[in-house]
Amino acid sequence: MNACRTVLMLSLAASALTVSAEERIAAKADGVEAEVRSDGTIKVVVETRGGASWLSIHDSEQTGTLDCKGRHVSVSGEDNKLKLTGTCLSVEVSGDRNELVVEVLGEASLAGDENRIQWKRAASGNAPAVTDSGDGNSVSRASAG
Repeated sequence: MNACRTVLMLSLAASALTVSAEERIAAKADGVEAEVRSDGTIKVVVETRGGASWLSIHDSEQTGTLDCKGRHVSVSGEDNKLKLTGTCLSVEVSGDRNELVVEVLGEASLAGDENRIQWKRAASGNAPAVTDSGDGNSVSRASAG
């Protein structure tokens, strides 16, 4: 898979730079990493795969809220508890024991084990498309409330 990593076009004079915007973003010159703060702190890598924008969470035990903003999301860490707002075109989970609540979900792909994805609305149709090659995973509509 050909992946090109990009965050922002910045002229970095130092090894790290913090930019205040709608979200707080910390970019590193020696690698592309972003730190997005909302309800909690979530360390994400912003990547481009096949021309599409992806938010990738590689760390474990992250808790918080992240706005998908029409992007794809990949979770490879373990024991994360994430709320994904906005529209997530797709969510890939290859880690274990992750709990995600997704506001609008296009499709879900699970390769890890014992993950739970709850979605509030499907991006199209009655339910998102789901592919599950792991064990003990669940993808279901979130209960009202």
